[in-house]
Amino acid sequence: MAAINLGISTVVALFFISALAGVAAWFIFVWAIKDRQFDNVEDVAHRIHDLDDASATTLPADQGSKG
Repeated sequence: MAAINLGISTVVALFFISALAGVAAWFIFVWAIKDRQFDNVEDVAHRIHDLDDASATTLPADQGSKG
């Protein structure tokens, strides 16, 4: 009988742990929305290309030669 009770208490504990994890994920998601983390996600991708173009023009001409 003790093994059955241990199994049920484990299930109950796992239920509360998963519920707590779900609530934590929800709060993180709501925080991200309020902090505007998802605004204009494509702008970052375009900004990376702009940074590559800017760094290519500022490199010295003889970067590869060591002679």
